[in-house]
Amino acid sequence: MQSQHDALDELTPGEPRAAESTIRILKAFYKMGDLDAMEQYIVLWNLDAADKTPEQVKEAAFIMDLMTGMREFENENGQGSCLQLEHEAVAELLERNFYPARALDNARKATWNPAAYRDWEVPRFRRTGNSAATKPSNTATSAAGLR
Repeated sequence: MQSQHDALDELTPGEPRAAESTIRILKAFYKMGDLDAMEQYIVLWNLDAADKTPEQVKEAAFIMDLMTGMREFENENGQGSCLQLEHEAVAELLERNFYPARALDNARKATWNPAAYRDWEVPRFRRTGNSAATKPSNTATSAAGLR
């Protein structure tokens, strides 16, 4: 079985997307506690190469610092331990058996709390038949509509 680290190393950076969109997606995944998705989207949406305003540069650096803390927490408590099981999008993905059992076990035992962006809400999108976001995974590929 391929490790999470190896799967991330194999990702090829995609065409840079608008920095604001990528940052919004990363904030949503942060509130979900989904470090795996954050790491993948930074590469796939090529945040490093995206044109950014000075404010977006600061925001991207802040998100990277948050991810460092999440990585440290997951290194100590196991993959998936940052997942917020009560988050609406995570609960929806749980119903679809999206996350591996070990990640759920780690999340149930952990006490990580997404302290940043307390007042920030996930923007709501009108659904048009396609999901608003997809999360590639080394364990499964699934689409998740983030509301």
